[in-house]
Parts: sequence; C-alpha cells; structure tokens
Amino acid sequence: MDSYIKEIATDVAKIYYSNQGGAHAHVGIDPALVLLTAEIILEVIKLVRTCNETPEDSQKMCNKPSLFQRMLLKRAVKEHLDIQDKIVVKRLTDAIIDRGASVTVEDIKKLS
Repeated sequence: MDSYIKEIATDVAKIYYSNQGGAHAHVGIDPALVLLTAEIILEVIKLVRTCNETPEDSQKMCNKPSLFQRMLLKRAVKEHLDIQDKIVVKRLTDAIIDRGASVTVEDIKKLS
C-alpha cells in the first residue's frame, strides 16, 4: 500500500478519535482502523476517477460533497466495517469528509 494512502488514513483516524472527545482523545491510533480506512479511501478514489475528468473536478467534489456522494461514502464505510453501529459509521464517514475538505489538486495528482 502506498505510504501516501497510509498517511491520509492516519489523518482520518486522528480526526475520528479527536471527534470522540473525552477519554478517547488521547488514545493511540488503532492500526486496524488505519488499514480499514485506507481500503475505503482506495475504493473512493476509484469511484471519483470514474466520475470526474480532471483533478480540479475531484478537488471540488472533495471540498463539498453532495448528499448523494455522502450517501455513497457512508455505504462504503458500512460495507468495510461490517457492523451496524450507526454512530461508528457516522463518525468515520464524517472524519473522511473532514480530511477530504483539505485535499489539494496536488494531493489528487499523487493518488492518480
């Protein structure tokens, strides 16, 4: 797996844990969550490539995903988590969206 994907997945995991607050804010990052998040990110990248023609279009979508795109991401998270805990699915989906908001065109080109 690409080290850049791992870096992004680690960022998402940090956001996920920081959004929980309280006792979870200072917990170490679970490597399984990072790998799971990386798998989800790779799947999302494949979907984005098929939908957008340029990295600029992809960046705009990452900065402000539509309701439909959020639903597709949530579905991908559910499939990879293989659990029905709505709170965990929502928090991980939100963390991915939060990280996606800071994606640059150069980041997208690295992933292409």
